[in-house]
Amino acid sequence: NLYCRNLARNATPEKAIGYYEKVLRLNLYKNENAFIHKKIAECYLVMKEYENALQHLNIALSLKPNLQGAGKLKTKLKQHIPNFAI
Repeated sequence: NLYCRNLARNATPEKAIGYYEKVLRLNLYKNENAFIHKKIAECYLVMKEYENALQHLNIALSLKPNLQGAGKLKTKLKQHIPNFAI
C-alpha cells in the first residue's frame, strides 16, 4: 500500500514504475498484480511509450478481464496506436 498509494503517486512515472516493479516481486494475488500492471501502463502512457503501456494493459487484463479503469486506458491508447485491438 505504501509503495502504490504514497510513494508512486508523488514520483515521476519512471520512478513510479520502479516502485510498482518492486511490488510485483512480492507475488501478491492476481487482482493486485492486475492493478499494478494497469498502474505501470498508465505511467508508460504518460511517458508516451505506448507499446509498453499496451503490453502491461494486456497483462493486467489477462489477470483480471473486468479490471476497473481499463476502459479509459484503452480509449487513450486507441488514440496513439494504429490498428489497436485488445
